[in-house]
Amino acid sequence: MNQGYTYDDILAQLLEGIPAEVPDAETLTELSFSDFAGQVLEMLKQQISAPLQIFMLLMGVILLSALAGSLRNETSGITKICDVTAVLCAVSVLVSPLTEAFQQAAEVLKHTADFMVTFSGVYGGILSVTGHITASAGYQGAVLVLCNIVLEIAVRVLFPVLTMGLAVSLTDAVTPEISLSGLLNLMQKFTVWVLGFLMALFLGFLSVQSVVAVSADKAGTKAAKYAIAGAVPFIGGAVSDAYAAVLGSLNVLKSTAGMTGVIAVLSLILPVIVEFFLLKMLTGIAAAISEIFVLTSLQKLFRNLEAVISAGFSVAAAFGVMFCMSTGILAAISST
Repeated sequence: MNQGYTYDDILAQLLEGIPAEVPDAETLTELSFSDFAGQVLEMLKQQISAPLQIFMLLMGVILLSALAGSLRNETSGITKICDVTAVLCAVSVLVSPLTEAFQQAAEVLKHTADFMVTFSGVYGGILSVTGHITASAGYQGAVLVLCNIVLEIAVRVLFPVLTMGLAVSLTDAVTPEISLSGLLNLMQKFTVWVLGFLMALFLGFLSVQSVVAVSADKAGTKAAKYAIAGAVPFIGGAVSDAYAAVLGSLNVLKSTAGMTGVIAVLSLILPVIVEFFLLKMLTGIAAAISEIFVLTSLQKLFRNLEAVISAGFSVAAAFGVMFCMSTGILAAISST
């Protein structure tokens, strides 16, 4: 998309106002959440402007194609030429934004996976300090392995399949002699099946691993408190209570760090989700208007593209849920 964003743009806007040199602690503490949220909202506004321009261009194509309807009625031989011309005009408007949207989505998922791997080390260290050593080791290992597996499947399988869907949508719209809607439906179902499998694998494995590891760590913590209470004469109970209080205060740090990681993931994924949502809306509206003017070829093109974009939206949303829930599940289980 001509006015789209890249991962570098995201970093540049989120870090706007921070000096180029290494900032001191006072500078970092002056960065409020409202400033961060304002930068995210500004990016979302920029993402809305480009789809609106695309929508206006598509409306122009639809109206011109509708005006050519009288020529189609008078000369049946020119019908196919008019339909193909209208489809090619619509494709010239949409092909660049859609391909860039899929490329940028793959790029953002790569950087989000890299962030999750790095964040798992930080969060795992906090878990170790709070007494969840087994959960920390399992969480870091699981995130490292699963993030790489999920990322490879998304970048090398799902997004190439969806890009192929764009080409199939064009072919299906300009060749009324054959129907490729079945192939598009198969691609969409394949994407849904793969996403369902990945979510079940990712969240299911992390949930089971977290429950087992947290249970073992809690047993160790109780044993440590019992040993302290019995080993220290007279004041063993007080020392054990102090140990429990320290762990409680560290749990607050753990929850805060987990929420920070979730917000960071959302700030990376949300612009991609919004972009796919807007593209899905404008293609759906364009298909409805094309149906009003009985523009069959354009209607078929927009419906096919809407299905492909919906699959891309599902991929981005599913990965955002997986990355956020991986931290949320562990935080919730370890806090009980």
